[in-house]
Amino acid sequence: MFEFSPDARFEFLHPADAGVAFARAVACEESIGETLYIAGGAGCRMTYYDFTTALMSAIGIGPIPIEAFVRTKPARFFGDWVDTEESQRLLQYQKRGLDEQLEDMKKDLGKLVPLIRLVRPLATWFVTRSSRLSQGEPPFACRLTGRPSVAAQIALMRRRGRPAQCRRTLRLR
Repeated sequence: MFEFSPDARFEFLHPADAGVAFARAVACEESIGETLYIAGGAGCRMTYYDFTTALMSAIGIGPIPIEAFVRTKPARFFGDWVDTEESQRLLQYQKRGLDEQLEDMKKDLGKLVPLIRLVRPLATWFVTRSSRLSQGEPPFACRLTGRPSVAAQIALMRRRGRPAQCRRTLRLR
């Protein structure tokens, strides 16, 4: 969740709308052999942070501190806003948005939402503990070795007030 930049562009698609789009695409002559972008449309465009804040608020946790997310330029995310004009014209699937998804989630969770609100600080801690940045780790550690890049190591040592170690690290590389 925290590996994406909070200011990355994100376009939500309600799962029910996705199902409708795929089902109608099979029966639509004009869509056969075409590549169509399937997404929520202009009303479902937001930033990744707005999306996660909405989800966490719906389940009673509330906004996650923005500091827990990776901050990069350009924003890190493997998606974007897409042009769905043609797919919507052919398939007529964009009926729901994020608000409907949030209501579905609240219904599914039922009486758990007020209970989660009661333990909000603990729940927020539990969710954010998976963030490398919340744990003071550099954001660009190698997934295979777990070792951070040299630049990330130096930044971390500077934050911890160890400039002498920064110089040694640079010489060792």
